Amino acid sequence: MLRRKLKAARKQIKDTEKYIDHLIEATTNLKKFDMNRARYKVGLMSMWSDHGEEDVTFLYTGNLADAIVKAEAEFMRINQRSNVSANYSVAVFLSGVWVIVPPAYWQELTHTKDWKPEDHLSSKEG
Repeated sequence: MLRRKLKAARKQIKDTEKYIDHLIEATTNLKKFDMNRARYKVGLMSMWSDHGEEDVTFLYTGNLADAIVKAEAEFMRINQRSNVSANYSVAVFLSGVWVIVPPAYWQELTHTKDWKPEDHLSSKEG
């Protein structure tokens, strides 16, 4: 039993080291990173999922503002809502690893009661 636990612990250490190596590689590639052509994953976990609403995970390549706007539009379409009542998670794909984007960076981009898609989509920017 102790040998099994030791073997499992060694595997976990090896997996963690591999993950750390990926993170180190990702941070060295940040200099080449173009935030306007990045791959984002926006997760919207409905606050009403226990009443039948669906969560949305939206993958998007482009800029973060458009990724959030499009994820919110998809959430509203799927759940037939005119607003977003969900918990958000945002990640960006760097060197083969999904890295969590801190809320302080994207929170101001999220849906509010005064939200209009045309105010946020980059295609409308001059």
